[in-house]
Amino acid sequence: MEENFLFLLQTAKLIKSGNYDESDVDFINELVLSIDNDLLIDYNSTSTIKSLGNDLDFYIKIVQFLLNYFEDTEEYEKCFFLKKKLDESYDIKSKNFTENEHIKNV
Repeated sequence: MEENFLFLLQTAKLIKSGNYDESDVDFINELVLSIDNDLLIDYNSTSTIKSLGNDLDFYIKIVQFLLNYFEDTEEYEKCFFLKKKLDESYDIKSKNFTENEHIKNV
């Protein structure tokens, strides 16, 4: 299992517990933004844990959590970059890229 995905799983557990603080959310934000499109394409064709759907759908849920969090705390500058990642993720999903294809201008 890929290391970033393991961090995402731990992130989901932390979010679900509701026992996180601002530094936790900032770490999650940095992790989410550090994942490049090549890895997102790989996530689109991978289901590490079947009950979660494909890994890209799982990633998208975490990005949506972060967007809601930063909108609620009025940290809109962070929302800009997350929105861009969300758009890139939806673009990958809609074009159904696989790990062997390259994405241009995303």
